[in-house]
Amino acid sequence: VLGRPECLGDYGWIHQLVLFGKGKAVAEFTERRIACDPFDPSAYAISTSVHISQENFTAARAAIAKGRELFGPRPPYAEGEFLLAVSERNFTEAKRLLPGLGNDRRLQLLLANQEGSPEAAQLQQQAKTLLMTLELTDRFRTQLLLQLAAQSGDRAEASRLAGELDSSPFGASALMDTAMNCMCGSPFPLEATPNFAKQLESAGLEWTPSSLPWPNKDW
Repeated sequence: VLGRPECLGDYGWIHQLVLFGKGKAVAEFTERRIACDPFDPSAYAISTSVHISQENFTAARAAIAKGRELFGPRPPYAEGEFLLAVSERNFTEAKRLLPGLGNDRRLQLLLANQEGSPEAAQLQQQAKTLLMTLELTDRFRTQLLLQLAAQSGDRAEASRLAGELDSSPFGASALMDTAMNCMCGSPFPLEATPNFAKQLESAGLEWTPSSLPWPNKDW
């Protein structure tokens, strides 16, 4: 079975293709891979995230259920359940799940921003302060700060940080990584990244990152 052509290939390109409007094809690929190798634990977590990005919540829930049935309460499935609850705006369920994820600060902030909680601004500042104290490369720190700015709807700061990445070596890769991790559509207005925009145009690619409905984000 694994020798069949449709069973070959890895997942390295999956989320990049979702950024370019190929989410449906990617979802179909993950289902074929699961049919080829139903005992690959990562397949169900990846399938969950892809289906959430396409707002196919029924399929995402089915992938989580099958992963749990086969492999138990692995962390990817627990986080998938949390993201599914947030995507469906079931904030009560998301809050119930948070302690099982170690009250992850990143997920706390995501939930607060989605819910429009008064705690969001405080959590945002705490996250920025923490990022400035951690030993990170400048590039990775900028990516994380860009993600925070985008999720909170700070267009001016997001534009500034994206422009900084755009002018750096391999900036396109950093910008795509940020879009994949943010779940907020494009974390930056495309006009803030002329080099990246030019690369997209020359490659004939459509820039359509999927997004949860971020209340404070207007681009």
